[in-house]
Order: sequence, then structure tokens, then C-alpha cells
Amino acid sequence: KVLSYSENMISDFPDWIGTDLTELEYIAVQANLISSTIPPSLARLPHLDQIYFHQNEWDNEFLPGFSPSVLPLDDGDGDGEYMYVPYPSLRTIVCWRCNLNGTVPSAIGLLPRLEQLTLSRNELRGTLPETMSNLTRLTNVNFEENALTGTIPPSLGG
Repeated sequence: KVLSYSENMISDFPDWIGTDLTELEYIAVQANLISSTIPPSLARLPHLDQIYFHQNEWDNEFLPGFSPSVLPLDDGDGDGEYMYVPYPSLRTIVCWRCNLNGTVPSAIGLLPRLEQLTLSRNELRGTLPETMSNLTRLTNVNFEENALTGTIPPSLGG
């Protein structure tokens, strides 16, 4: 349930981790030389609770597979589809100095269990989404040293 490859010289993050290790709860691969992309398959790990990816050179916009998607499966309401929300158990995201770029997606508000979000020292830009107000358990937030603009959402003390 734990995968830790911290402080090694790993340069690639294998996609099979998100498909073969379905019971994984904790991933720590900080302080490596990883410059590949974060596998989108991680978004489907139902028990993934903590992600520690800091001090790598990922080639990503935020976390892959992060946007919710409507899947053609029946959830019992008769419409033949249901909303799949990625990272359903995630409480901790620590990705500082990871070369993450782009914007913080509004879908972040779909992580009701999120308590810690550390995205400092990246290349994130734009404004923080208002959907962050849905993160009622969020107690630790760090966005320092990015290129963010605008105002801090009121739910975060702005």
C-alpha cells in the first residue's frame, strides 16, 4: 500500500504503477530526477491518500487525469451515465518544485477530503479557482513562488 522511491536517481515514472498497484495509498518519489509525465492512470487509484512528488522536473500541467469525466455506466438513476471523480480518497498533495505549469484546475474543488495542498515553487499561472471553497477540510495551503494572479478566494482567507 506504500510506494517510496525517494532520494534516488529515478528518471522515469512507470505507468504500470497506476494500473497494477490498485491498493496503493501512499506514493513518495520526491527528490529524484524524474522528468517524464505523471501517469494519468494514478487518477483511478481508489485508495490513493497521499502524493509526495516534490523536487522533480515533471512535464505536466497540474495532475493528469484530474478533470472529472462522465462515463457511460449506469449509477442507478436511469440516465446510463455517471460522474467519475478522480483521486477520490486524496487528502495530501505535496508537489513543490516540480516544474508543474498551467493553471490550477477548477476540478480541484471535487476533492472533498483534501487537507494539504502544497504547490509552491512551480510555474503555475492564472487565478485560484473559486471551487476551492468546496475544500472544507483544507487546512494547509502553499502556493508561494508561482506566477498566480488575482485575489485569494475568501474560503482561503482572502
